[in-house]
Amino acid sequence: NRGLLVLGGLFAVLHASTDEGPILGLAHWGRDQLDRKFGKDAIDYLSGQGCDPRDIKIAIAPGIGPENYYIQEADMDRVIRNPREWGSNIEKRGNKFHLNLLGYLLEQLDEAGVNGKNIEAYGVDTYEAAERGEAFSYRYSVATGQPNRNGRMIIAAQLK
Repeated sequence: NRGLLVLGGLFAVLHASTDEGPILGLAHWGRDQLDRKFGKDAIDYLSGQGCDPRDIKIAIAPGIGPENYYIQEADMDRVIRNPREWGSNIEKRGNKFHLNLLGYLLEQLDEAGVNGKNIEAYGVDTYEAAERGEAFSYRYSVATGQPNRNGRMIIAAQLK
């Protein structure tokens, strides 16, 4: 039996096997990490430890979606190194650039050789879920003037 609770934004639990035994990893892939290609780098690292990328299993927690994750045009040069690398995962709308973090992560994992069937991504936009009172979103709490609440980044895994 395996139990898994994953809460937070683009946090992931990774499970892989080597000749020396299983590996359980936790990763946080935010805008900065994805911009630096850390999604692919993490899988390349596990490959170097003897893991076959095709066998790595990944569960990706809910995170903010592209409708609600954006960067002001004036800040783009400061926060995104190479917007062209993001391809269709970045879209200019007015004076904002909307980013699809999950889409870009999935592209990096695919590029690293992870089998898409081994990825479980919870495509819930935490900002929209916070609007409905179902989740916490830091960006939503700031946008609506709510007090900052602790405990928004939690990952717990239980393997039996």
